[in-house]
Amino acid sequence: MEFVSVTLSYPQDSIPVNGTMTDEEGKFHFDDVMPGTYLLSASIIGFETFTSVAFTIGADAAVKNMPIIYLRPSEILLRDVEIIDEKPMLVSEIDRKVYYPANDLLAQAGSATDVMQNIPSVTVDVDGQLSLRGSANVTILINGRPSSLLKINSAGVLQQLPAASIERIEIITNPSAKYRPNGTAGIINIVLKKNATLGFNGTVTVNAGTHNRHNGNVTLNYHPGKLNLVGSYGFRKNYFERKLSEHRIIKDTTEATTNLLELSSSAFGGQLSHIATLGVDYAPGEKNKVGISGSYFFFDMERTQDVSTLLRNAELVLSDYSTAGLDLEEEWEGETTAYWEHVFEEDNELALEVSYAAYDELEDSRYTDVYAVPDYADAIGHNIVNKGGSDWVAAADYARPVAEDLELEAGYEGEFSKGDLRYSGEYFDHTTSLWVDDSSKNNRFLFRQDLHAAYVTLGMEIEDLGILAGFRAEQLFFSSDLVTLDTSSSNNYFNLFPTLHLSYALGENQELGLSYGRRLNRPDADEMNPFPEYQDPRNVEAGNPNLKPEQVHSIELGYQLRKNGFTFTPGLYYRQTYDAFTEITSYINDSTLLTTFDNLSTDRSGGLELILSWSAKKKMNINLSSNIFYQTIDGSDLGYPEKKSVTSTDSKLAATFSLTRSTKLQLNATYRSAFLSLQGKSFPHYFLNTGLRQDVFKQKATLTLTVSDVFNTANWKYEIDTDEVYQLSERKRKSQIVYLGFVYHFGMFSKKNMDDMQFEDRM
Repeated sequence: MEFVSVTLSYPQDSIPVNGTMTDEEGKFHFDDVMPGTYLLSASIIGFETFTSVAFTIGADAAVKNMPIIYLRPSEILLRDVEIIDEKPMLVSEIDRKVYYPANDLLAQAGSATDVMQNIPSVTVDVDGQLSLRGSANVTILINGRPSSLLKINSAGVLQQLPAASIERIEIITNPSAKYRPNGTAGIINIVLKKNATLGFNGTVTVNAGTHNRHNGNVTLNYHPGKLNLVGSYGFRKNYFERKLSEHRIIKDTTEATTNLLELSSSAFGGQLSHIATLGVDYAPGEKNKVGISGSYFFFDMERTQDVSTLLRNAELVLSDYSTAGLDLEEEWEGETTAYWEHVFEEDNELALEVSYAAYDELEDSRYTDVYAVPDYADAIGHNIVNKGGSDWVAAADYARPVAEDLELEAGYEGEFSKGDLRYSGEYFDHTTSLWVDDSSKNNRFLFRQDLHAAYVTLGMEIEDLGILAGFRAEQLFFSSDLVTLDTSSSNNYFNLFPTLHLSYALGENQELGLSYGRRLNRPDADEMNPFPEYQDPRNVEAGNPNLKPEQVHSIELGYQLRKNGFTFTPGLYYRQTYDAFTEITSYINDSTLLTTFDNLSTDRSGGLELILSWSAKKKMNINLSSNIFYQTIDGSDLGYPEKKSVTSTDSKLAATFSLTRSTKLQLNATYRSAFLSLQGKSFPHYFLNTGLRQDVFKQKATLTLTVSDVFNTANWKYEIDTDEVYQLSERKRKSQIVYLGFVYHFGMFSKKNMDDMQFEDRM
């Protein structure tokens, strides 16, 4: 029997001398026992306590072997113990925020994107793109590492990743040198569930929603001892509906209106995704642990679009036509990872990891333009986008204590990526009744990127002062080949990234923190491919091969107060970004817009983040957060002489009420004010979600009922206003969804692992 408490004591007064627990084979031992007379006792919940007869260990006895100890089941039956308190949904620290979706009623029926909407300082737009403290340049990790699941279409994957498969989400706005500096706003680390509970156990989650939405997830774990086997499978089937209206004015050099475009669009479709993971860990002893894991993601979508377009000037209608479109998309991504961890003497730890990932994505778009004005024949087109590639990552991390309060960490990480992006187009020729290649849309773009990084950090404690200083060096080699135009380019650069984190304990319940870091955001292949990609006949996107990495200097000052169920975490931050990425929109002709990318001179932003958590007598838990930030954009290098400034606010409220011991009610509210861009702004938006949870079957199962966007207020408006063009776009999706969910837990659970859950892992 494992986890049996064994105690060595004196027979005369039963004072304990030593204590331990049995291993998975039921064995135990005591070291350095002095000669004398002792009693040995063994106990575990559910069994009668065993006490030996007195025995003597002499001065010449090197080893005392005990006979097999038999424990009898206790005849006293304990009533079910009900755990009232639980880990809070949000844990705020000075250097990070940790969010636990399992305690979020509204997230359980949804995806990772739905979870993100409830996290302080994180915002999600209508397309699922994430922003952190107003910046979209965020690095998203899975289990602390870059993942192929997020390589090409991170927004799409997060919208399909089941919330039920997530253990926690960590938001780190100023990471140490140990982590990649990618993403100027910081890191969002998604930690997937990987149960280590002894025995066989699992969880099944099923949700059904209005508008033909269904999803489910099953997680199984088998852990007999040294071996731990875990697997999961999840699926999501969504029906979606989106509407777009667009009002566009093309101006001349005097800013007088020349052409006016009115566009309205409706899109309907279905999405189906599957995600599966499998992993095995083996610990042959206390000093070694090895494992291998794999994941597979498949996504399939079919979408139909109906678009109405009217183009006119002050005198007459130039064109009036409707577009019927069909978009098919298929994507798969796979990844496998192997690791080895070893603990040397004196707590020296070495971890080696290697992973391989591959991905492939196919987008097939077909459309037909039917003209009322002018009297043209129907225009029939067909575009195909195919993206694929692979990624190797090798990493080594080493940690050792240098002195009593001094610890050194060092490591290496190498990433070797390559990709192949292919675009093709064709149109139907009515005169020949044949399909003809459209050379203006045919394009192939190859790239290769090799990254070598090394880091070292040194952490120390001097009484109440904690110091973590780090340094990271990276060398990147990037080469690309635009096969269609027979042009190639390379972009190699070396960068250094210093980091510093200070913490000071002001008392038992208060802490002060200060941190500095330099971060970098490199353009991806799509942002560097100059060949135009047609999103639709009136909107074209193209990359910029001369786009430079954006770099940021970030400094933060934080404070935390914890007392009587009350946590207050205010923080001040400032970011100065050089060569910041920005989208530039201009018109190609009287009705077609081109969107590309360029670098800003500087982008300065700073703000105050306030997070308040309050738990009132186990009946109510409230998390209130607000991020108030000021942003100044300098686009003088791009021909915009006036600097633009704005103050924006992002506020969220999550309140949970315990109506009974087994019934909970949750309300979530989100508000975001106007947000600035170089050429325009986004307008404010807000929405309210609510949910109810009922525990059943002696808390082995849970029923949930959730309603998203209760008042149907979630819509997104964007404005572009330049000397050439004014455009107002409004997008609305079917966001008022009702979900009914069922969660069931089964299997054996160990008390030891229940205790382990009280401690949270760090990245």
